[in-house]
Amino acid sequence: MSDNNGFYTRQLEIFQALKAPLDKSKIRKRKGPGGMELEYLAGHDIMQAMNEVFGPFWSREIKRLNSTVEKTPDGKHLAEAAASVLVVVTLGLDPNYKQITVSHEDVGHCQAKNRGRLDSISMAEKGAITDAFKRAVRCLGPRFGLTLYFAEDERGDDVYFDLTETIERYKPNDKKSLAATVYEEALKVYKDKNKLIRVWKDVGYEWGKGSPTEDQVLEFAQRCNNL
Repeated sequence: MSDNNGFYTRQLEIFQALKAPLDKSKIRKRKGPGGMELEYLAGHDIMQAMNEVFGPFWSREIKRLNSTVEKTPDGKHLAEAAASVLVVVTLGLDPNYKQITVSHEDVGHCQAKNRGRLDSISMAEKGAITDAFKRAVRCLGPRFGLTLYFAEDERGDDVYFDLTETIERYKPNDKKSLAATVYEEALKVYKDKNKLIRVWKDVGYEWGKGSPTEDQVLEFAQRCNNL
């Protein structure tokens, strides 16, 4: 079999890489409906895995993105978004110098609640795109989270870690501040203090110095939902 441009050698390398098991250190957990513990992979970890296997020879395209938003009785905005993402991988040139590609497309969904209308829409759309992307690449095997879906239903629960529910359950007379309560809940899932401190900084608050505003806490929660 001719392999004058290394096509078959490259395919063998890719197939071997796809056989690699899921890195369990990348698995994240959160509470789901009924207190059930859900496992999932972060979007950026899946992107890194794609880069490790395919290098720069892959792309994703947002084929569809729709969102709606409504104002809730508490004065905040609840946005819902649905997306369809197409992922294309270029495998290279075959011995006849024909470009070979494979593609997978899937859909995703996300909700987000925030005081700001545009912030709610932005968070929901980002979450939906991430959800669709993760579902599109899961067919590549365990390394991309396929096995995590075996025990999941198809409602998209793997993508949406809802810290805003923690905010809504919070009572002002609790011993801990709202910010500390939300931070501790996020830490249980992400287990990375430095990353969460950077998220606080992104929303305009320096962790450990004074108290963040309610809006800053809410934005922190929304950003953590889509890490």
